[in-house]
Amino acid sequence: MTSRWLIVILVGMISLLLIIVKVEANLNSLRYGHGAILINKKMYIYGGRKVNSTGDPYEMVNTNLINEFIILDVSKSFKTDNPPWVVNNNNVNNPYLFNYGITSNGDDLMILFGGISSNPDSSILWYCHTNSTLELQPSTVNNEEIPSRTLFGGMTSDINNTYIIGGADPLTPSSPSQGIITIGLSSIESDIAISSFIRANVASYDHTATLLDGKVYIIGGVHNDVEYVDMSSIGVYNTKDSTWITWRANGDIPDGRRAHRAIGYDNIIIIHGGFGIEDNVNVDRNDLFKLDVSSLTWGKLDIAGQDPGARYSHTFTLVGNHIIGTYGLSTTNASLSNIFILDLNTLSWSNEYNPVSKNSSSSKLLLIVWAIIGRSRTRKIVTQE
Repeated sequence: MTSRWLIVILVGMISLLLIIVKVEANLNSLRYGHGAILINKKMYIYGGRKVNSTGDPYEMVNTNLINEFIILDVSKSFKTDNPPWVVNNNNVNNPYLFNYGITSNGDDLMILFGGISSNPDSSILWYCHTNSTLELQPSTVNNEEIPSRTLFGGMTSDINNTYIIGGADPLTPSSPSQGIITIGLSSIESDIAISSFIRANVASYDHTATLLDGKVYIIGGVHNDVEYVDMSSIGVYNTKDSTWITWRANGDIPDGRRAHRAIGYDNIIIIHGGFGIEDNVNVDRNDLFKLDVSSLTWGKLDIAGQDPGARYSHTFTLVGNHIIGTYGLSTTNASLSNIFILDLNTLSWSNEYNPVSKNSSSSKLLLIVWAIIGRSRTRKIVTQE
């Protein structure tokens, strides 16, 4: 074998290792399975998987994973064709994560859980205080139920606890977790994070979890790779008395879906995107629905303007009177926008973001949205200043 061929082989092996270990992603590159959280007027977008094709999005390998932060200052106006992204990939020890959960305590504590990692032996619970550092610290938990949640369920937090609902082990996706884990936020930074496990008939993953008035609403997802959860079946976990119940919704029921996204405010949950199966073929969703949890009524939203395209495994974050979405994946569209905005004041897709003024209120705007899209009955609108 000549020295020339040895060089070619070595270059090929090094290139393969680079693909497997990490990716330094361009902001315009498609990514999915990342997370986003709003903390103190900044959106923090982290991790995910960079894709070069629309192959199997859930292949259980650690290729093309990302460990960089993208930070978006939402205290200032911007347009989607030139968002003021700031990339932070200075913390080389941060985990490479995909399809994980992300939440916050309402202050500067960011918490990441589960997902697919480039290092299967690393921690499954990470945290940082964004006011001081973006170097994620591992945390150890005291519950053996937690490590199996690679195919992620839902995660949300109040000021005291984070709640991890459902999920599955990739080796046994047909047997999703039958339980709910609560982790005390005050213990996450200690030697062992204190958690409790409650058995409940969740039995799904790739759903959404939205916390409203002490109740976590579980919407959609799959029981296994082919059996989708009925969207009229709403799982509800009451954090006040640790009970689980399934409620039946009515109205304009959405088609079954997984990897969709949801935001909640007052008594309304809005879901967007995801994908389902029709005639044994994956179908991307490009619609929005709202669920009024006070009446358990679904309604479809008609949004003006140029829609951003069907997608799943994206992010969808409530920021004042806007919802800001980022990235995602589509089986039919390889050129998705990397950021898109829904203006809740006008119920339209927008290419411009303007922060809520001090004299305005996101609560007021969302109640106006409720009045526009919920004309089927009369409701007194109360603004909060």
